[in-house]
Amino acid sequence: MPRPDLSLIPTVPHVAVDRLESGESSRANRFLGILLAAVVLASLPLREASSVASDLPGWQLVWEDDFAGTEVDTDKWELLTVRNSYNHEKQFYLPEQISVVDGKLRITASDEPMEDKLYRSGRLWTKQQWRFGRFEARIKLPTTQGMWPAFWLRPRHVPWPLGGEIDIMESRGSNRHVVSSAFHWGTSVRDHEFLSHLYKVNDANGNPVDFHEGFHVYVAEWEPTHIRFFVDGEPHLTVTNKHAPIHSTPKAIVFNVAVGGDFDGDPDESTIFPQTMEVDYVRVWQRERKAE
Repeated sequence: MPRPDLSLIPTVPHVAVDRLESGESSRANRFLGILLAAVVLASLPLREASSVASDLPGWQLVWEDDFAGTEVDTDKWELLTVRNSYNHEKQFYLPEQISVVDGKLRITASDEPMEDKLYRSGRLWTKQQWRFGRFEARIKLPTTQGMWPAFWLRPRHVPWPLGGEIDIMESRGSNRHVVSSAFHWGTSVRDHEFLSHLYKVNDANGNPVDFHEGFHVYVAEWEPTHIRFFVDGEPHLTVTNKHAPIHSTPKAIVFNVAVGGDFDGDPDESTIFPQTMEVDYVRVWQRERKAE
C-alpha cells in the first residue's frame, strides 16, 4: 500500500503492468512476458474455502484469527492511528473505525472529517511476523468510487520498500469485477519497482464475478524462490526469484481501507458512505518440517 503515485498500463485483457516512473517503461516491457506466462485467465466455477481451519498437504497451520470474540484481540493485532498517508489518500486512520461484529472483523470508512482529512477509516497489522508461508483471508469488500481496501504483508521495522511488500489483494471501489495482486521491492522509494496483475473471472453461468458482493478467499504462498497468488482457489500470478528479489525479511499481515488517492481516485457524488470491509478469518500456514 505505501508507495509513490501509480499509473496503470493496459496490455491485453485481464493483464496489466504497473509502472512507477516514465523511465521505467523498459522494465515494464521486460516484465510483460513474465506476467503473460504467469497468469491463468480462469473462466471456471469459483470454489468456496472451508470455514474450518485444518492443515493443508505440505503445510502446517501456525496462526489464525476467526474473530470469535466481541472486540479485536490486541494480543494479536495493533490498531493504528495514522494521519499522514501516501498516494494522495484522504483518510485519517483511527482505531475506533475497527470492530468485531458477528464473528467478523469490520473496518469502516466514513465521511466524517477530522483535522485536514475528509474521511475516517481503519488500519491494523499483526504484532507477529512470519518469514515465508501461506497467508489466507476470506473477505467481503467495500464498494463505491474511491474505496481502496487491501490485504497485504510488509515488515514492521524496515523502511519501505526495503524487505519487499506482498499485496495479496487490492480492490478499486469503482470496479466490482476486478481485484489485483502485486509484489514490490527496491532499495529506496525512487528506485522502487513492482509487478502486478489484475484478475477477473466468470462464474458458472458465464457472468463476471462481482467481488464486492459476498465473501471471497485471497491467498499468497510466499516461499524462498517464488510467490503465488490465488483468488477463490484459482492461481492468477506467480513471481519467481528470476524476475524479482524474493525477500526473506519477516512480514506482518495488514488490513486497511484507504479512501481516495491515486489507485481509484477520490470519492465523488456517486460515493455512498459508510463503507465496510469485513474479514471472516485470516490464517497462516508454514511448510512442514521434514523429520530428520
